[in-house]
Amino acid sequence: RDATMASPDDHDSFRAATKRRILDDMLGKVAASGGGEWKVLIVDPVTMPVVSASCGMSDLTNQGVSLVENLARGREPQRHLDAVYFISPSLASLQALCADFADKDKEQRLYARAHVFFSSPISPAHLATLKQCKGLVESLASLAELNLEYQTKDMHTFTTGQPGALQTFFGSDASNAVQSVSAAAETAATRLATLLASLNEFPTIRYKDRGVDGKDGTSPAANVAQRLYRMMLALRNRQKTTSSGERKDASGGIPQFGSTCDVLILDRACDPVAPLAREWTYEAMVFDLLPVSPLGLYEYVIDTAKGVQRKQAVLNESDPLFVELRHEHIARVLNALAEKAKAFSKTGGGRLDADASTGSLKRAVESLPRFMEAQAKLSVHTSIAASVNAMLKKYGLGDVGRVEERVVFGEATSKDVVALFNEFAAANKSARGGAVSSSFAGNPFGDPNDQGEKPKGRETDMRPADKLRLLLLYAASHPEKFDDAEKARWSKASGLSLGDVATVSSLERLGVKVSKPKSMSLGAAAANVGFKTTKAKRPTVHERKSEWDLFRFLPAVHRLAQQMDAQTLPLAEYPELGGEAAGFAGGAGA
Repeated sequence: RDATMASPDDHDSFRAATKRRILDDMLGKVAASGGGEWKVLIVDPVTMPVVSASCGMSDLTNQGVSLVENLARGREPQRHLDAVYFISPSLASLQALCADFADKDKEQRLYARAHVFFSSPISPAHLATLKQCKGLVESLASLAELNLEYQTKDMHTFTTGQPGALQTFFGSDASNAVQSVSAAAETAATRLATLLASLNEFPTIRYKDRGVDGKDGTSPAANVAQRLYRMMLALRNRQKTTSSGERKDASGGIPQFGSTCDVLILDRACDPVAPLAREWTYEAMVFDLLPVSPLGLYEYVIDTAKGVQRKQAVLNESDPLFVELRHEHIARVLNALAEKAKAFSKTGGGRLDADASTGSLKRAVESLPRFMEAQAKLSVHTSIAASVNAMLKKYGLGDVGRVEERVVFGEATSKDVVALFNEFAAANKSARGGAVSSSFAGNPFGDPNDQGEKPKGRETDMRPADKLRLLLLYAASHPEKFDDAEKARWSKASGLSLGDVATVSSLERLGVKVSKPKSMSLGAAAANVGFKTTKAKRPTVHERKSEWDLFRFLPAVHRLAQQMDAQTLPLAEYPELGGEAAGFAGGAGA
């Protein structure tokens, strides 16, 4: 078993559930059907990330996969092997599948036989396309809908793999917007349905109903939720057993009556502040401030007796220390690592004296590999945390974060923001070129009871990205503050271009009232220069009680999930699909 994967026995893990579906429900059934000792696994652009996120090559090899190929690329014939096709039921993938078996001569086809598993339900029209490929029909050994099209990110999170969805749902005014939104909603709903099928769940679905236009039923969340519910009903009906008790597809066992879980579907308009608010956890700080690849690969240098050495670390679930610390506040992590280093130095790895017994010596030798591994992990994270701390001080993010937080909670005005810009500019002039220590000393957060001196100097001016983030937070939490003249003033105060400042207007697509009302008179506009928006106009912002600095902001989804769990989520704003009534209706129709 690949060490980076979740345990197959961990039934609470999205990754483990996905892994079981691939290894057991697909490859296991192929092996049981007499598919030969070795097989070729063929994936397409949709299913490749599904497999790679959950299974290592050793997992696939243990199930008889000798080679993994991309359907979209040219491949060498393997006529002595069966091929397992795990592909999406798109027209492009179906055409490529048929092309592999188009030759009338069996000896000239790419593979001996084909075991075809679709990542989501195939349409009748596309199924008819397959039936027309005589070579494929002759070589077909298996045909099933695996219903597995989501991508796991770690043990407890997943994505539908739609990087352009935000732009599609909120950013397009083109004439084809309706069609593109419909296609994106269909994809999201399909992939969510395959997740629920893999977990053997039939949900009660709650969703945000009102769109940014103020009309009920027009939100992207409503669009996806309604499609998801229809798909779940269809999947439940499609999995009905035949008279012999065999399933018609390879999906999970969706319950035939009632619902088994709650699903809350939201869209970005429910909380425009959350993606702008800075996240101060260890994982967020590492990925925000250090050159870490999307897969968690981090390269760094250390000073040793042999000189400077380049090192690599992979930050994922195979690293228990990263798993322990990833969601903790960065200040807690800095303190925790310092304590772990101190405790580690005291243990000394089980050092033995001259009078040590044979048993003690044996135990020390047996524990040495674990000791060395723990020492290496601690060294890696000590180095990473020191680098994060150095970046926090270099860019003055402690001071920036305090103003960001006050802006979000309506405690800071435009004057406070401009004062911060000016403070950074002045500090940059007087402290330009100052070295930044990479030690834990001068932790800008630390224990709130620590009265130690805060860092005084900064190496650089405030970064443009930090200025723009602060301006976006101000616009999102202080409605109706911007017009062309105001944008020009902000551009001058911040040093950002007018194009950068104009980005704040994009928040209106998420329902934020950025622009001043056109009906506002000159006199009223002049009176509004004080930037004291009435609290009734500000969005509701939830607060977390924490001992740590800069950790007050709580995303709206946290409170909504609590309300749904307590059954206090208002039905008028978040309608329900499914539940007991719908569950019995679906069962009766099955």
